[in-house]
Amino acid sequence: MNKFRTIKDPEVLKKNESMAVKVIKEINSIFLFRLKVQEPVPEYVWFDRSVPVNLNLMGGSFDEHEVGSLQVDVCYFPMVGYKTGNNCWQVIYPAQIIPCEAPKKKFLGII
Repeated sequence: MNKFRTIKDPEVLKKNESMAVKVIKEINSIFLFRLKVQEPVPEYVWFDRSVPVNLNLMGGSFDEHEVGSLQVDVCYFPMVGYKTGNNCWQVIYPAQIIPCEAPKKKFLGII
């Protein structure tokens, strides 16, 4: 990450580096310990690129009326939840995604 930016002020650089360490420790704490002590134990799911957007499992900056034409471009935080008895997801925290427009399907009609 540091090859993409230059921070000239040493105080800001030190503060930035200390925040990065805190964020990494907190993420490790959440995924390695806090999720394991809940009952039922939740799972986390990263959505692959090109998966259609599902409002029940995903969140992000898009309008609800656009969902039919959107797909996942980047999933930057996983969906956290657990499967219920009827194989549906009980979502604790929805996945955070950056959507993109789904490519239009070409009609290859045979006459």
